Amino acid sequence: MWILSLIVISLRIWCRRTAKQLGVDDALILAAMAVNTGWFYTLIMYAKTKYAGIHYWDAPELTYDQQATSKLYEWLIILLYHPVLGFVKASVLCFDQKLIGIKKPIRYTVYALQAINAGSMISIFCVTLFQCNPISLNWTPNYKRACINNIAFNYAYNSIVIITDVAVLAVPFWAFMGLQMPIRLKIALLGVFALGIIVTVISCVRLILLVNWFNQFYKGLGSKDIYYSVGWTISPIESNLAIVAASMPALWPMFRRMFPNFFSGLNSSSYPANSAAPRSNKRATGFRSQLSRPTGATRITDDDDTFVMKTMSANVHADGRASTPTGSQDGIIDCKNGIMRTTNVEVEYELQARSDKEEYDKKKVAYAV
Repeated sequence: MWILSLIVISLRIWCRRTAKQLGVDDALILAAMAVNTGWFYTLIMYAKTKYAGIHYWDAPELTYDQQATSKLYEWLIILLYHPVLGFVKASVLCFDQKLIGIKKPIRYTVYALQAINAGSMISIFCVTLFQCNPISLNWTPNYKRACINNIAFNYAYNSIVIITDVAVLAVPFWAFMGLQMPIRLKIALLGVFALGIIVTVISCVRLILLVNWFNQFYKGLGSKDIYYSVGWTISPIESNLAIVAASMPALWPMFRRMFPNFFSGLNSSSYPANSAAPRSNKRATGFRSQLSRPTGATRITDDDDTFVMKTMSANVHADGRASTPTGSQDGIIDCKNGIMRTTNVEVEYELQARSDKEEYDKKKVAYAV
């Protein structure tokens, strides 16, 4: 799974760098991958020193130093686990900010989730770091610990992981449900974002296995062979799959270029029954008929919507989002700008010949009257 996440991250960065569109979300996912690499290494070393995956009667008895080393790795696993998921969620939320446009309720929700995610990541990291006093007790074997309630803490922070997972997953669904686009395209997009549901399911499974493990380790319930379990494979699957799922929406433009025929079929599929497909004509995709006469402009003919535009001079920068007359939002994900609605507008102008000036003046007077 680590190799898969590395491949996906590499493709994502290559796509963004080629398009010169690297952003904060990419930096955060790289941070998640860096922490995940260190966390994955400590997990491997812990399994090696603790003989995880081997029946306890087949494993040799550990020396004092080996016990201390395995407990150090165990503490580091818990310490680094939540920052991986925290950086992944922060990256997803930053990417979501590119999708929501000017929808204030969703934008404020994203800001709130960013604050909650950052707060939980920092607080859980600090609690894990200072859960024992002094810190060295975390890796001191056979010592009566002066530490927090480890069971309650693990239940609490794993529950926070699941709750924030669900909240972060809900944001793109909330943003997409109001968009007018072909049904198959909407389903495909929601399917890409829904990959995170698998991560949430794995988090729930991990919590169940954690409860069973605590019952075995602390309460002596069930089998004593607690290290011979598939539960140790759940966490790396969860963290690496989270990185993969978070990167898939960013690879959408690359998939569109690789499989143009497939995505062309999605764009040409039918629209929902309660919305109309975009109108089009040879000139401006239905946009021309929506134009109103600008201030200072003059109508050229009575049977056309063409105007001689008033000469204007301005140094203005406008940043906004366009929509077609039906509100269609077909082409929506761009590496840089996220959800985009594109309207092709054709601007035409004519130079009036001197021989047409008399007719033009008559039209101008008629329109003024």
